[in-house]
Order: sequence, then structure tokens, then C-alpha cells
Amino acid sequence: MILQLQQTVKSGLLGHAYLFLGPKDKTMENALSFAQAVNCISPVDGRGCQVCLSCRKISHGNHPDVIITDPEGTSFKIEQGRELQKKLSYKHYEAKYKVLILRGADLMTVAAANSMLKILEEPPEQTMFILTGENGDNILPTVLSRCQVIKFGPEEGEAVEGSEVEIEQAIDLVQNLPQGDYCELLKISESWEKNRENVKKFLEAILIWFRDVAVAKLTNKPALVENKNKWDMLLNSPLTADAALLAAQEVERSQKLLGQNANLRLVLDVMFIRLYRICG
Repeated sequence: MILQLQQTVKSGLLGHAYLFLGPKDKTMENALSFAQAVNCISPVDGRGCQVCLSCRKISHGNHPDVIITDPEGTSFKIEQGRELQKKLSYKHYEAKYKVLILRGADLMTVAAANSMLKILEEPPEQTMFILTGENGDNILPTVLSRCQVIKFGPEEGEAVEGSEVEIEQAIDLVQNLPQGDYCELLKISESWEKNRENVKKFLEAILIWFRDVAVAKLTNKPALVENKNKWDMLLNSPLTADAALLAAQEVERSQKLLGQNANLRLVLDVMFIRLYRICG
């Protein structure tokens, strides 16, 4: 299970809906590990212990409170969404969290996606959704905005690559944040607003960088970071692992707000000011 999810379990600040994007084997592996961790009787460093009854049942695919749903044929249909709503009405059998894993969320029909909006927005207590898919572009923005999105690459803990130019710009921006002032931050925000078609890519690049800093500081394992060619910069970053994780959470918050059609300039202004305070 990737470090970001371990930190989430350890903090106890669990969301109610997650979207894992990437290769099928990686997203499913992490979804099951996450379900184990949140329901484990004796979690170890944010992971399931693999020994308790709950962990073993999830591993063997027979836990009554961990429900896995696959698309029917080539798509996830509205009838399946209604069936899930029915299952949600049942009481928990034994787990702390009822976990619903939806494989192939990018194959949902529009009708099925719309039927999911209500339960994604207001799920029953102690219930968690984990949607998995390979292509986020095929998922309705209204569904995306209700989920915490985590992207996986082919290697464990690796995020999807951005272009080298975007990575370089992100690194330069982050490295210079502590030396700037509020006026400079607002100028950056203004320039990003004018280049709005690339904002999504810039945010993803910054998110990857902050995540890599945290992973480098906590694990000292180059194989686990995306920017392997920047290993020395990651390791020598003035940011602590905790600060890097806080910064990553701030970027994710901004991504979510933009997914909900919030005002671009306002979101960027607030994000840069908060990042300045975290990194300064």
C-alpha cells in the first residue's frame, strides 16, 4: 500500500470516497490493502497486520462488509448502482467500516454515475467507497469532485508521469516559494489564470513533487519516487516529511475545488498563500 494511504490510516482522517486511477492490478491491490488497514484490529504503521481475522477474511475475499462490484459486460449499469444502494442499507456485520469497491468506475454509464451521486455525497456512517478505473477522463466531473483522487503508475507508489517541462517548472516554483512574498505569489496566480489550460498539469506536477519529498524523507528509497533523477534535490529539500504531506494535501484540496467549478483565481490565490506558509 502506498505511503499516502498509510499516512491517512495513521492520522485517522479518513475520507468517505476515493478514486484510484491506474493499472487494474495496482488499483485493486491498494484498494484491498486500504480496506484491510481501516478494519484491522491491530494495524502496523498504517497497514493491515495480515494476521487478524478481519485482514485474513479480506485477503481471502470472504469478508461480509467488504463488497466488490465489477461492471456487467462492458459497462457499469444503473441497476448495479441501485443494488449497491440496497446493500448500503444493511447493517455492518463485524467491520469498523463497510467498504464498497467499485472496479471499472470509468465504465459507468451516465445513468449509473448519476445514481451514485447521492450516496457518494451523503453515505451512511462508517462507510467508505473506493472506485477504481484506468481513465479518469471517462468519469463524470460530478463523480470526480466527490472523491479523493489517487493516481498509480506501473511501479509501487509511483504516480503518473507529467512532462519534464512541467516537472521542472513545478520544482522551480516550490524551491522558490520561501524566498517570495505575497505580491509575487499573486503574480504567479495571475499568470496561471492566464494559462488555465495547463493548470491541471501544473497542479499534478507539484503534487507529485511534494509527495516525492515526503517519500524520500520517510523511506530513503529512490525506487519509490517518481522523480528519480532528482533524488538529491528531494532528499536535501528543506521541507520536512510532515510539511511536504501538508502541502500535498493543500494541492489536492485545490484540485477538488476546481473539479467543483470553483473560481480559478480564488482557488489559486488561497493555495499559493497556504503553500507559502507551509514551505516558508
